[in-house]
Amino acid sequence: MTRSRAQEVIWPALVLVTGGILIALTWGRWTEILVDFGREVYTAWRLAEGDVLYDDIAYFSGPLSPNLNALWFRLFRPGIWVLLTMNGLLLALLMVISYTILQRLTAPAPAAIACISFLLLCAFSHYSTYGSFNFLAPYSHELTHGLVLTGVGLLFLRRLAIGHPASALGVGFCSGLALLTKPEMALASVGAIGLGVTLSLAGNDLFQVGRKRALVWFGSGLVLPLLWYAMSVPPPITHHLFSALVSPWTAVANGEVRGLLFYQAGLGLDRPGRNLLWMGVWCGIWGVLVGAPSLIASRLQGRLRKLRGTGLVAFGLTVPLSLVAVITAEPFRAFGPLLPMTIFLLVAHTRARPPGSDRKAWGNWVLGTSALAFSLLLLLKMGLRPQMRWYGFALAGPALMASVAWILDPRSGRGTGSAGGRHARIGAAAAVLISVTGFHLAATYFQLSKRTLPVGEGRDRIMTDEARGVAIASALDGLRERKEGPSTLLVVPEGVMINYLVRMRSPTPFINLMPPELIIFGEEAIEAALNAHPPDFVLEVPKPGNDLGAEFGTGFGRSIKRWIDRQYLESDAFSGGDFLGERFIVRLLTAHPPPGPTAGRQPDSPPP
Repeated sequence: MTRSRAQEVIWPALVLVTGGILIALTWGRWTEILVDFGREVYTAWRLAEGDVLYDDIAYFSGPLSPNLNALWFRLFRPGIWVLLTMNGLLLALLMVISYTILQRLTAPAPAAIACISFLLLCAFSHYSTYGSFNFLAPYSHELTHGLVLTGVGLLFLRRLAIGHPASALGVGFCSGLALLTKPEMALASVGAIGLGVTLSLAGNDLFQVGRKRALVWFGSGLVLPLLWYAMSVPPPITHHLFSALVSPWTAVANGEVRGLLFYQAGLGLDRPGRNLLWMGVWCGIWGVLVGAPSLIASRLQGRLRKLRGTGLVAFGLTVPLSLVAVITAEPFRAFGPLLPMTIFLLVAHTRARPPGSDRKAWGNWVLGTSALAFSLLLLLKMGLRPQMRWYGFALAGPALMASVAWILDPRSGRGTGSAGGRHARIGAAAAVLISVTGFHLAATYFQLSKRTLPVGEGRDRIMTDEARGVAIASALDGLRERKEGPSTLLVVPEGVMINYLVRMRSPTPFINLMPPELIIFGEEAIEAALNAHPPDFVLEVPKPGNDLGAEFGTGFGRSIKRWIDRQYLESDAFSGGDFLGERFIVRLLTAHPPPGPTAGRQPDSPPP
């Protein structure tokens, strides 16, 4: 076996082994017991039972992901581990796709290390107390499914670019499915792939004859997912198409939602000056720690022609400096330079346009241009605060892989420096990357180490923190004891995972009562639905450390809280431990008993 052939086997195997080790180390601790992921599980369960999206379940994203998750439940019966298993398989597919794309643009080693970086920093990440931001148990499957769909679409796009018009059908089909995810993913996916299709057809001499045919294939593929959805929903079809294609965009465009503190902080618009400053600080740290060794080695290369091991020397010298940077600066902001880096990569790659007559080079150029455009469009959703926390596991993941692959590729920057300088750059960049990754892994370990208490049974058994888990497990037992027939349960302000675990429907289509849902669907409409269909039980679940800037009943949901207080009485309370500085207590409410007989008249006496 030749050396190059061995590398093509060893490096992908290393990605596989890394994924297996991470699964073993984090086993069963990926899910969030209350926030976000419960909505994903509950929605899939209800759709599998026959409910209709947008009618029986209020939803403000596209229909693809909930229906796909419901399909898994229909095929394999409902279970949290069913979703975890399918998400794991999709993660493996994404790594195969990512490695294939990056290998075409760089080399086996940097492509594999980029995929490993994604696994370490994004796929199993838990950087905050409410951990719904990882690939196996995501807060929104629209993002994870969208990443896989776009990757498949990019592979079809390369075939289209090298002269296979029928591949446009696959490109269009993946784009059409992406339109049914959520706006930020649809915009990035369709925008990047649309750019690639334009480059393939307009700038390539290979398509002098097959251009029209490719456009027909692309249009047909784009329409197919929409036709599937239109044929799968009950009448009125226009209502469901509007809900699937238009409502998600109106929700995103809602100024009141965009003005919420959490979303402002995610975009870096809460403190734009401070966020720009930190982005500049970390750009400077990366620039000095990586650029200085490269520059010094390039200068010494001409004088010391027998110099060897510049990469190892740069690595050894940079490790302590990068550790100091991680300790003294805000380490979660270490990936702030991803935004300017991705812009630089896109511009540099676009300028290296090959002649259209070289099929392989042209196909790789179109592939790289579209992949980098996709990475940039996703990253823009994070605004002035690119990071691996929160949405970064998906929105910053592609940019992370592209940047790591480029900076660790010995062929990158040829013609602008010596070989020793490039090796020094790789060694220094590896040192900074390892230091920053080490901090993120420590943060994940800190959060996962709290998840020691099992909750649920069988294929629904998950691990959670003891502070909340004790109270939630007791509440589940209490609900099972009181449940009679097909009872309904309202969990406020959120926690629909509990509905799923006890198999109790929410009484209305509105399964979350957090500020975004109250704004999008209207608090009056939600209260009217509760009046029409009051729940058998209400569960009040606290949410300390609320990052939306208010608490249920005081800062938001005041009208609904007053309605609950009028209609229900506390019948039990389940106490857990200290959680974010507060005692975690879940309160079970039941309806007020009917009023007693009028004073002075016996229950069986006839009315006067």
